[in-house]
Amino acid sequence: MNITRDDAFSSPHTLESHEGIAQYYSTTTITLWIITLVTAAFIYSVKSKSNPFRDMDGIPIKRLKADTRYTRFAQSLQLSIDGKNLAQDEPYLIRNVRHWELVIHTPEQVREFYRKDGKDH
Repeated sequence: MNITRDDAFSSPHTLESHEGIAQYYSTTTITLWIITLVTAAFIYSVKSKSNPFRDMDGIPIKRLKADTRYTRFAQSLQLSIDGKNLAQDEPYLIRNVRHWELVIHTPEQVREFYRKDGKDH
């Protein structure tokens, strides 16, 4: 039997020779994959919008919405004023690209932070 180059590279199982992806996967399998992808996208969007940061009483910590990557250096006074207007004397969160950073700004908060942090070291 002589096999030519064209015979070696042609496959009887290509999508062109059949009726599409349904030939390889059942409708149920395709439906389950679609449901899984939609569910995963929904869960990701819900988690990205939620605020997992809470204080000791379980209350969500307030967040400044804007990205402070550059404004923390160029407009630090205005950033501090915005944070104080948002949270008064409570700690608040600022965003640096993808990461959230906690801002503590009263002497009591700094003392409490170092008192608790000293136990872990």
